[in-house]
Amino acid sequence: MGKQQIYRKFFFWVDKLQISKRERYTITVVLCSLVILFLFDIVINEQVVPAPENHAELLAEFERRSALIEREKLEQDQIYAGIEPEIKTDILRSTVELVNLNSATIVELTSLPGIGETYAQRIIEYRETNGDFTSVDELTNVKGIGERTLEKIKSYIKL
Repeated sequence: MGKQQIYRKFFFWVDKLQISKRERYTITVVLCSLVILFLFDIVINEQVVPAPENHAELLAEFERRSALIEREKLEQDQIYAGIEPEIKTDILRSTVELVNLNSATIVELTSLPGIGETYAQRIIEYRETNGDFTSVDELTNVKGIGERTLEKIKSYIKL
């Protein structure tokens, strides 16, 4: 099939559509724009890969959070089974690295259940203002952290 035949078939195909010249130009511009944007995305968009030295830190954080999720799942299973959750928590405490309240970063604090970025920032600010925590119960002095939140995270933290 030669070049002339391809043009001829294309012309007759477009003619069968019964669209005006202005509509053809509009469709052509839209299709060309989409092709250009697609090519631009492929050529310009570069993949961002974290630096290799961060992989160990990210993997450790993943393992720690996975263990926390598994612990919470076991506690929920125990509650549904009618068993006191503290029994398993003591066993799991040795397998999961506890968060040191006096040296924890925002990332470490946000891994605690019920603690988001705002509370983590407040804990750090309290620690910087008042010095290191002397007891876990002192955490209730941080704005927004009450007894219920403290009970949730008590088994995950250390001094």
